Amino acid sequence: MAEKEGEAAPHWTMEEGEMLSELWVSYDWGDACLLEAAWASGRPHVLLSGRYEVDFANSIQTNLESGYVRRVRRNNERVRLPPPPAPPLPPPPAPPLPAPTTMHLKRVHSSDRPWALRGHSAFKRRPLDEDEDDEQAHAQEAVAPAPIPAHEPPELTTRYEALKSALLTPACASLDRVDHTYLPWELSDKQVGTLFREAVTGFDALLDRTQSTPVLTYILATIHRGLPIFGAPSNPLNTHTQHSLQTILTLVQSKPLPVRSQLLRRIAEAFQNCQTVQAQVIDQVFGLLTGRDQTLFNQLLVLTDAHKQRALDTLTLTLHPEVVSNATGPHIQNSILKAIGPVLGLPGVARARADALANSRVFPTVLGKYTALFNVRDLVAEFITDINAQDDTPRCVSHVTLLHWAMAHCEHFDAHCIFFQEERVEEYSGRPANQLLPFLCVDTALTVLEALLRLRD
Repeated sequence: MAEKEGEAAPHWTMEEGEMLSELWVSYDWGDACLLEAAWASGRPHVLLSGRYEVDFANSIQTNLESGYVRRVRRNNERVRLPPPPAPPLPPPPAPPLPAPTTMHLKRVHSSDRPWALRGHSAFKRRPLDEDEDDEQAHAQEAVAPAPIPAHEPPELTTRYEALKSALLTPACASLDRVDHTYLPWELSDKQVGTLFREAVTGFDALLDRTQSTPVLTYILATIHRGLPIFGAPSNPLNTHTQHSLQTILTLVQSKPLPVRSQLLRRIAEAFQNCQTVQAQVIDQVFGLLTGRDQTLFNQLLVLTDAHKQRALDTLTLTLHPEVVSNATGPHIQNSILKAIGPVLGLPGVARARADALANSRVFPTVLGKYTALFNVRDLVAEFITDINAQDDTPRCVSHVTLLHWAMAHCEHFDAHCIFFQEERVEEYSGRPANQLLPFLCVDTALTVLEALLRLRD
């Protein structure tokens, strides 16, 4: 987390290797921001990169796919929840809005939405003649870009920037993945209830956000009809949401109980929030459970989407830190998605467009701020780690899929570069335990990614 003048930044670390190894590594800047903001707001847990849940009360991080647990610390100590915040002071009375003139009515952004939605400042619309001052103030809000290593060769920096430019395009959008495979639905409503009750402690006590209806009622409604936010059940977004939830509940039955509990709790708690959050969580869990059965390009998109979402979360918190303590976060983030998502190929654009509370007006500077936050070096490092893990660790990119892709494109790509090369041993982090499996360094990882985006499978 970036340090403020005169104030030491909280330091978040996680335990590397086996439990109680006492080998601690730091979270990156974006994740540290998310952890600190969630911790300070008193939330019991927070999700990182779509698949890691940090439980503050127990000071642990759980991989929701594998069930692997690591300890976490804040400022080198066990995490302690902050004291409850003092009751907020009553807000000052809002000054009356002036009656808009005919000129103002013609110059206000075109929309059928009212001047302010739900009374939240983030949704207020202003006449265009006030935009310039607001935009200048907005542009001054500091967004720390992803750092460039001091001794990185210029040619490597150029390759990273070219890869970043290629990934932040509509060609690398999640919506490009149309080869979803949904599983047949065979569970009864009673079996769905039993599945949740066995995995989620206190499930029957979970109510919707109005605290009037058990979440199971809405889970079953979504299974059968989709979400009302997407309109008719025949709407493609509704069809995807409905069949995705059915597929999740079918696949999760074969997972170990710790993993099943974590995933089903995410689903259940999403139904305590608005429909926008419900759709987002269903889509994320669906991708998590089915991503390894896709093509190499789509497996890369699963990994890329997690990093795109991380940058989006960091940007949302940087520009609107108030979202950690109110319910406007999903709608503010959807506002950003509607504005820059189609251009940058961000995940969740179609879902954001269906959000009636998402403002369509976002400052142009937001696109540059997001691009600065997207850390392509972290993405490449995670791609290497994912490939080089030669045990049974769950991964985004399958060894078999990478091997098949490399051999299928051997006329246009050096397929042998995906294996460890003894003459370049200094470029690798360690040695492979099995030299028949792929093993990458930074140069060969970039070569694979460049070829994958160039050739497309």
